[in-house]
Amino acid sequence: GAVAGAAAAPRHRPRPPTPVAASGPRLWAMAGQFADGWSSWGGYGVETEADFYAVTAERCERFDELVDRQGRHPETIRHSVVCFPPLTPWESPGYFTEMVGRFRSLGIDEFVLYWPGSWRRDAHHEQHVFEQVISEVIPAFRAEQTNDAIEAGT
Repeated sequence: GAVAGAAAAPRHRPRPPTPVAASGPRLWAMAGQFADGWSSWGGYGVETEADFYAVTAERCERFDELVDRQGRHPETIRHSVVCFPPLTPWESPGYFTEMVGRFRSLGIDEFVLYWPGSWRRDAHHEQHVFEQVISEVIPAFRAEQTNDAIEAGT
């Protein structure tokens, strides 16, 4: 039976990664100290794509500086972003590629994406774009990443 007040130990070895969603200094500090990943989002009042990228760039910089001051290397923590309006990841394969490239240049290495049509119900092309992205664009990103790793090892 269960023991009152006892915490259960993780059953998985190694334990599953623990990401923390945080958009301000207090939670950044916790994420920087304890988390395997940090997730950001645009935020309330973010009306344009330019604002979304600017807010994300500022948060990445501030988070990485805080983590560095804590004595941890920022690159050991996965950085993710939740992509929602004003971003439109399923607009086209080119848009998706550019969006990922812009975020990767900021240090983002994981992307949380909504299902096509979740935000723009009248954008019927999104399902087709989604299929192109998963069958063509993402494999190209993986091949690029593999090539970069091979070059770094030589």
